[in-house]
Amino acid sequence: MQLINFLITALLPLGLLATPAPSPAVVVDESVIEDGATALAGTTVARDAGAEIFKRTSQICQIIGSSAHVNCRSCASTGCTATHYVVQGSYYEFTCAANGQCVTVGGNTNCIWDYLPAGNCYVSAIYTDNQCTVGSLGYC
Repeated sequence: MQLINFLITALLPLGLLATPAPSPAVVVDESVIEDGATALAGTTVARDAGAEIFKRTSQICQIIGSSAHVNCRSCASTGCTATHYVVQGSYYEFTCAANGQCVTVGGNTNCIWDYLPAGNCYVSAIYTDNQCTVGSLGYC
């Protein structure tokens, strides 16, 4: 009986140490625009008139944050090519959201990326306002 208690006491902590840790979020400065990325035209108007909101299936969202420009990437990861960039303060039409690489900015972490069909690219949701959520966009 003492042997069993000893084994449980000794081996349980080792089993917990063997549990894989979640991958850490990447702290990324998406305001550094990659070579070859082109600007996407946005608007400075939210277009939130009552009739417009309910007939849209996509969502108009503003680019937020302290950066003047944010990369729009070919997939939901900073490891993918930035094919375009979007401008802080402008509004863009997003159609869905995807799980992707976690991005941390200013101590906040977000693993969702919003799809921008105008550029066939993804913007980390950490840079879009609270109109762009998985609930409002749905998954891609």
